[in-house]
Amino acid sequence: MKQLELSRYQARFFNTWKNAPHDIINNLQYVFELQGRLNIALLKQACGFVLSTNDIFQIKFDHSGKSAWQQNYNIDKVFNIIDKPSDHNTQISTILYSPLNLCADPLLQFYLIEHSTEKNCYFFIIKSHHIVIDGGCAKRICKLISDTYNSLLTNSTLPAIFCHYTDYLKYEHQLMSETTTQQLHSFWYKLLEDIPLFTKIPAKTQPLRKLHPVEQIFFTINGDTVTRLNQFATQNTSTTFIVIAALYGQLLADYSQQTKFAITYPINLRGKNCITTAGCFINNIFLEFDFSRNPSLTDLVNELNQQRQNSIRYRTHLFMDIIDSLQRTTDDFINIGLVQGNINIEPLELSTVTSNPWPTFTKSLPYQMRLVYDTSIKNSITFRLDYAIDEIAQSFAQEFMSRLAENLTKL
Repeated sequence: MKQLELSRYQARFFNTWKNAPHDIINNLQYVFELQGRLNIALLKQACGFVLSTNDIFQIKFDHSGKSAWQQNYNIDKVFNIIDKPSDHNTQISTILYSPLNLCADPLLQFYLIEHSTEKNCYFFIIKSHHIVIDGGCAKRICKLISDTYNSLLTNSTLPAIFCHYTDYLKYEHQLMSETTTQQLHSFWYKLLEDIPLFTKIPAKTQPLRKLHPVEQIFFTINGDTVTRLNQFATQNTSTTFIVIAALYGQLLADYSQQTKFAITYPINLRGKNCITTAGCFINNIFLEFDFSRNPSLTDLVNELNQQRQNSIRYRTHLFMDIIDSLQRTTDDFINIGLVQGNINIEPLELSTVTSNPWPTFTKSLPYQMRLVYDTSIKNSITFRLDYAIDEIAQSFAQEFMSRLAENLTKL
């Protein structure tokens, strides 16, 4: 077995798992309904190709989380075929909502479940943990499986594989050498020193720090509304992300009646030369909002744009290190998130097979609210609000999303 060097972000995920090994909050999984003449042997071979060409997918951690080893898993260990279970839906749920043991289980697994009653109908599951893949990596895994399957089917050249895991580690070492720990600490402390992390939504005065059961509300904007959003961003030399963050912040300020607060968002730390590296290299950093000067939307976008540009240099400071350095009381913690993510999962493009992706959502989050949006479909943006059903009423969540949709149409 070969020992693998760990990234700092994997160490963070390991500690999160070790503190709550039965939680599935960091499971990352995709389900596809496949209909047609599926060549099961070639699908298995394609999954084996993905597994064998990426060290990180074969990782196993020791119980301290300080060492990890490549296991050289055989595809038979991670590709599971389940023939006609009595209830395929129950079987799927059991697989999706079972925790993964980072010290014992393969961390990239494949399941092919035959439909309980229909012929030539299967459910293909890719199950993993955030410690080895993130959203961008998951999309590339799906494409690599499709491309490899189709190449094997036609005896054509196999597709290009991901950048090697060590390519990112070299980049990480270079990135970390550009700023000192003191510089990282000073930047985030200065940005957030007088900013409450907890946002009182909806007027909740007693924060409850735990994993919350969550449900989702969706809406989609199309056509002219998307065009106006993009034009507004361009006119302000900004991005869609910043404009959405500004609109989100305005609503949060209105409902919380706070002039100052912060939200967290994930940022991809891969460099241009290792953008396809398999693994999870995501850190969560912060946007702070200050409405004490009653800024217009344009002013707010400009402020957030400048803030984000300034923070890019300091993006390597781990989320928990930022939190620890602030030394906040136990009831002042981050409870609002914003994510550009994968809502509209693309189907697998397997020859002779029709693929229909099934939506899968986490059942728990540490946030009270998290807004997710997806720009993967041209001229369309889908929004999803994950909200804590033990603390936020469905009526409030629906009203919040209705107002956000309305504000987007007014741009």
